[in-house]
Amino acid sequence: MPKHPLPLVSVLMPFYNEGRYLDRAISSVLSQSYLNLQLILIDDNSTDNSLDIAERFARVDKRITIIRHEQNKGGALALAAAVARADGDLIARHDADDWSAPTRIERQVAFLQRNESVSLCGTFAFDVHPDGTTDLLDREISDARIKIDGMFRMPLLTTTTMGRRELFVKHGCEDHTVEKCGDYCLYALYFDEYELANIPDILMYKQVHAASATGSKSEIVRKCDMEARRRALQKLDLNPTEHQLACHERLAPQSQIEKTRMNWLPPVEQCDLSTWTKVLREANERKKVFESRSLEAFLDERLKDVSKG
Repeated sequence: MPKHPLPLVSVLMPFYNEGRYLDRAISSVLSQSYLNLQLILIDDNSTDNSLDIAERFARVDKRITIIRHEQNKGGALALAAAVARADGDLIARHDADDWSAPTRIERQVAFLQRNESVSLCGTFAFDVHPDGTTDLLDREISDARIKIDGMFRMPLLTTTTMGRRELFVKHGCEDHTVEKCGDYCLYALYFDEYELANIPDILMYKQVHAASATGSKSEIVRKCDMEARRRALQKLDLNPTEHQLACHERLAPQSQIEKTRMNWLPPVEQCDLSTWTKVLREANERKKVFESRSLEAFLDERLKDVSKG
């Protein structure tokens, strides 16, 4: 069989009881303008009709592979199982309740082909609320600023990411905390070793659920996010207190939904953010972890934005 002129893309879509949204998510992948793809659906022991939906699609489209778990293993281990079955030179993530713009895969493949030094790229997205209203989800674009952003939050929108196979194979699920902590802990493994990018176009639509729009992060996720930030700061030889770490999160750029989840953080007036950013600047001068001008500009922007309330 002749080699296909464009690389095979393996799209990984774990699901657990996503029957309400799975049809839309799968359809958005199968209707992509980019045809040379493999869709790997991972049923994490669903108890609703999710598996029936996946099997219905698999019967009519041979690009689909289904993995079935006999017990619920969680998203990170479902991802590891999918990576092991992926045949593509490029691997894309896709949450089961979100849907992709028709040219998403094509645009990301073209970007990675043009930018051979980039190993992982995400895109911008819309949060789509139950009433149909939307909020923009943007991220930093350049590698230098993405890595700085990674000190504060997940700097790529996971469901939008596409990367080179070797990245996913090497860092599939090597950290024992990943099983519980999820994407921020997992993707933090990529920050030092690889060049990252975000395409500044809306190529994904993220479903907002009523509970997530008003509720706080779970205690496990909150603690894991803080641990990821702590690890990032340790690269600067900083060992922040719990209060300093919470105030550090105040500097993170926030979407509208993320702002509603910050009720556990200390009020801004209880955080001496000017002093803390000075600590970050001085630590970076010593350790040379981040590009100095990019860090200076990033911190200045964040202080200005936080001061506006």
